Amino acid sequence: MERPKLGLIVREPYASLIVDGRKVWEIRRRKTRHRGPLGIVSGGRLIGQADLVGVEGPFSVEELLAHQEKHLAEEAFLRAYAKDEPLYAWYLARTGLDHPGRHEILATYPTSAEGAVARCLEPPPDGVRV
Repeated sequence: MERPKLGLIVREPYASLIVDGRKVWEIRRRKTRHRGPLGIVSGGRLIGQADLVGVEGPFSVEELLAHQEKHLAEEAFLRAYAKDEPLYAWYLARTGLDHPGRHEILATYPTSAEGAVARCLEPPPDGVRV
């Protein structure tokens, strides 16, 4: 399969959950007209790919909470990310392509919504700029 021309930067563990097919909605502040392959980029490298098959929304945080099994984000994260603006759900379909470190990443990071949000809200390691 050819390398995708566009990439989507996603934090772990969400990136691996997308590649693994367990996270099918990526929540973004903007919609996009792109449809088709997207490289999933995490930690500065391409770890897999998914097909962007549609965009839903706009959604309020309250509306998104009814679909938590699709995006795996906690209410506190959604509210902080939204900043009182509507959000969009980018619907991603798994391509079946594996990345070599997937099992190690999923074993290292929390995969529950609560654990993933707590990990994202931790301060960055010393010397790392965000």
